Amino acid sequence: MPVFFKKKRAIPALAVCIASVLCAAPDADAAAVATPDYQVKLRLSDAAVDAQGKPSPQFRSYFDVLSESGSEQAVYFDTADGMLANHGWTARLRHKDDAENYDITYKYRLPLGDNSLSKSTVEDGLERARKQNFDSSDTNYDAQVNASFATSTLDFSNKKSAACVTSQCEIPSVDDAVAIVADLEPGKLKKATGTALAAADLKMSRTVNQQTWRVEVGGIKTDLEVATFGSQVWVEISEEDTSRKDAIRKRETLIAELEKAGLLEHEDAFKTGTVLASGWQQ
Repeated sequence: MPVFFKKKRAIPALAVCIASVLCAAPDADAAAVATPDYQVKLRLSDAAVDAQGKPSPQFRSYFDVLSESGSEQAVYFDTADGMLANHGWTARLRHKDDAENYDITYKYRLPLGDNSLSKSTVEDGLERARKQNFDSSDTNYDAQVNASFATSTLDFSNKKSAACVTSQCEIPSVDDAVAIVADLEPGKLKKATGTALAAADLKMSRTVNQQTWRVEVGGIKTDLEVATFGSQVWVEISEEDTSRKDAIRKRETLIAELEKAGLLEHEDAFKTGTVLASGWQQ
């Protein structure tokens, strides 16, 4: 008796795809990338200030000094072998004049390619950060694109506060400051290093004393910050904006005007590494 084989109907490829885990749709619950603001930081030469650390005659001959707008003290923390820096983190305790608390900031920093503030570069950085769980769902962190002279970074800052432990709210002793910073350590930092700060031999930097002036450079009202630590003087312009395009425009204008005045240093204005390298308090 002849055997007849019934031809099987082909299953449409789309149906196979839908049924297969290999063709699963993207996770609809995945958090969106963070929304950053922008900061431009440019380092100036020491010629921008006089012997008292105030805006110099050379600076004033090119730019308007509008007002003195505040002072602060800060210290930074790491281990002797750079445990935090090696994982892209910094930790800072700061006191601003007249404040009743200390500000403690834990910051994770990702480099951006090509020292660029282009849309594609920023979006690429935000996507890389999202894959490391720095995204819009974690409201404990503020995202900021930080553009200096030769380098641009994407920073995520976890900001906390602690009660002052001295009568005048001065920077506390090394032991007290380390205890505060270790006690408030965020989970992402502990996970990154694999070690709790309380168990690490954390060191404290020299105290950074900073004075800020409101100035106008090329039509941009911005901050002139003068910091001293040890024998080092660090002068920079710091400007913030919520718009990427405005940050690009301001950066270009500030660089051009400071260059014209002969005051621009052709290096980045990220001072944390320099502060830490200047020595530890005992």
